[in-house]
Amino acid sequence: MNQLRFTILDSIGEAVYVRDLRDNLLYANKAFIDFTGWSIEKLSGKKCYEIFDSTIDACVVNCPARKLNGAVHSCRVEKTIRIFGEEIRHVRVSASPLTENGQVTGSVIIMQDITRLREYENLYISTEQKLKEELSLRKILEKYLSQSEAIYRAMFEHTGTAMLVINEDRTIAMANRETERITGYTRDEIVGKRTWGEFVHPEDKERMLRYHTERRANGGKVPNQYEFRLIDSRGQIRHIFYTIAMIPGTKQSIGSMIDITERKQVELKLRESEEKYRLLLENIEDVFYEVDLRGNFTYVNDSAYRVFGYDKNELIGRNYRELVDQENARKAFAAYNKVFTSGIPERGFCWAITRPDGQKRDMEVSVSPIRDQRGNICGFRGTARDITERKQVEDRLRYLSLHDTLTGLYNRTYFEEEMRRLEKGRRFPVSLICGDLDGLKLINDTLGHKKGDQLLKAAARAIKEALRASDVVARMGGDEFVVVLPETDEAGAENTCRRIQESIDRHNRQNPELPLHISLGWSTAKTGSEMSNLFKRADNNMYREKVLTSNGSKSTIFRALMSALEDRDFIKQGHITRLQETVTGMGRALGLPNRELAELVLLAQFHDIGKVGLSDKVLFKSEPLTDSERVEIKSHCEIGYRIARAAPDLVHIADLILAHHEWWNGHGYPLGFSGKEIPVACRILAITDAYDAMTNDRPYRKALSREEAIAELQRCAGTQFDPKLVELFVKLQLEKRVGD
Repeated sequence: MNQLRFTILDSIGEAVYVRDLRDNLLYANKAFIDFTGWSIEKLSGKKCYEIFDSTIDACVVNCPARKLNGAVHSCRVEKTIRIFGEEIRHVRVSASPLTENGQVTGSVIIMQDITRLREYENLYISTEQKLKEELSLRKILEKYLSQSEAIYRAMFEHTGTAMLVINEDRTIAMANRETERITGYTRDEIVGKRTWGEFVHPEDKERMLRYHTERRANGGKVPNQYEFRLIDSRGQIRHIFYTIAMIPGTKQSIGSMIDITERKQVELKLRESEEKYRLLLENIEDVFYEVDLRGNFTYVNDSAYRVFGYDKNELIGRNYRELVDQENARKAFAAYNKVFTSGIPERGFCWAITRPDGQKRDMEVSVSPIRDQRGNICGFRGTARDITERKQVEDRLRYLSLHDTLTGLYNRTYFEEEMRRLEKGRRFPVSLICGDLDGLKLINDTLGHKKGDQLLKAAARAIKEALRASDVVARMGGDEFVVVLPETDEAGAENTCRRIQESIDRHNRQNPELPLHISLGWSTAKTGSEMSNLFKRADNNMYREKVLTSNGSKSTIFRALMSALEDRDFIKQGHITRLQETVTGMGRALGLPNRELAELVLLAQFHDIGKVGLSDKVLFKSEPLTDSERVEIKSHCEIGYRIARAAPDLVHIADLILAHHEWWNGHGYPLGFSGKEIPVACRILAITDAYDAMTNDRPYRKALSREEAIAELQRCAGTQFDPKLVELFVKLQLEKRVGD
């Protein structure tokens, strides 16, 4: 029976062993021997703790057999044991008491090796934990991915630019709201249904198609930023700045479009404005310049080269000081320094530049500061206007406002200012000389205003030559002159008048054909209170002098006029002598009184005195006269009349000189007298003058014979000439011819 038990115990898979109360091993089955790895011989006599590691609580402290010694009748535990200090095994232990005669004599212990089970359990637990951890991580990743996608979507939608994802076949995979705004199409109309090429301007499409292909073949060789023109749904052209890149690991690309249409329009307007500004600068007459703080030119327009006299590009880098002398350099520096200090633009600066050819030009310059990005002044710009001519005009106007244009002397305005200044000053005594040019009207009326102007200039020179540097001479207008003599008493004034007369005499000796005669009067003021009537006193004294010398001056001028006539007309050919002889014969034949006969002879001598006022061109012209020239010729009668009226010795024949070209039929000039309205002296002179003119050579024809001349007189009798006087003249000529 016992053998059967042992056989049964050896056949089971659990390790079974029996121990007594002293922990001695009484029995172990085959599974126990296999479990421990010890033979039955080695196990015989061994105690339990010798078989199992004594440090293992399961074998020592918590041994199931020990528990059975108490009140416990059976127990079941799972423990970890170490066999012989080496291998750790997980076992499930169950124990039951061994009794004999009602007494516990030992215990039966069954151990089931659950090490592999525990390993599986641990692996399961570990795997389960990892699965839990992986699930937790996946949830975190899914949450993160969800958040990232939301962020990406938000970024894609709200970047402020039009975003596109482009497939390899150029279709649009994604588009945001800004793309809708720029293109004018909804996303439903774009995504998956259109290619980006449908929005591109035809002139830009070929270039962008090449970029699209090359980017997918070799992305590094094509630009990732460029501009193109987009055509929206309304057909309007928009300018786009495009940034594009490949999505890694795909054939897709992502691009952003910025609408720069307004910027392009602004740039276009800016370019147009700059072009207008450039054209304006290049075409204005004024110089436009820019200089740095050292004064070196950094920009000039074309006018600068013309005004400053330099060749193209010779001014850039050149310092403005090279264009000015030392004095004007100081002016320019002061102007720039003023603007630099105040920061306020200034204009109206004036300085002169010197051109390379040495010519000086007056400039009116404006200066404005140039500021850098920080607001600091880094240079200057402005305009420069050539005011040389304007300044000359201004100087001329200032000169003219105080000077007489004809003589160059001071004028009445300056004289009056000088008198006011002297009245308030301390340069007393002050003397004043008034002078009046005699015969100016006569010269103007006879020889013309050109000769009169020459006479005025000669008078100005003669007076000025006699004065000191401190003296002032002014032309008051017409034929009046005045000399201001500061710090000059009566004797000094009288001495100055003497010097003026000596200067006049010198002129007359050198210019007898146009003599001067100036009536002078002077007065002196010893205090300021006497200045108010100083001019009046001097002027009165001058007129008294003029009355005393008037006839003499007129005679002098008259003699000069006659001398001029002799030099220009036909007197040297005996014209006057022959006329005087002929008119004397006719006058005597008519029985004229001696007074009328004397007037007739004087008329024969001075009837053409008015020709001194005619030009040589008209007087000696050989071709037919023009209408205007005939009018000029006819004027000599009136000129002669005015001369005779001004000459004391001729005043009584002035009317005869005026009428000596009247015709018997009233078609003469200048009065249109006819018949016996014409003075007899004029009728006699008309016949004798015509005959002498016809029988002597003239510039415009050769002389006629006596017979031809008489025939012409007879032909014109009753029209141009008095017919009875023609008969008398012919009779006298025939008698003279018989006598000869």
